[in-house]
Amino acid sequence: MHIPLRALPARIAELPQDQLIVYYCKSGSRSKRAILFLQDQGFSHVVNLTGGDDGANTKRKAKFVLMGWVV
Repeated sequence: MHIPLRALPARIAELPQDQLIVYYCKSGSRSKRAILFLQDQGFSHVVNLTGGDDGANTKRKAKFVLMGWVV
């Protein structure tokens, strides 16, 4: 699922509150803001992919997919 930060408030109902949500962006700054917003809205299973897409290597992303997390 892809939800840009600017659309997150309008699309928050699409997110499951009982599953882990991994949010990421190119550098990690927008995703950090998204995580803070989601936590303020009561989401507790949210993480930021540190370093964003630039900092995440292919092997690390593949691990998320194998664990059932959508990145």
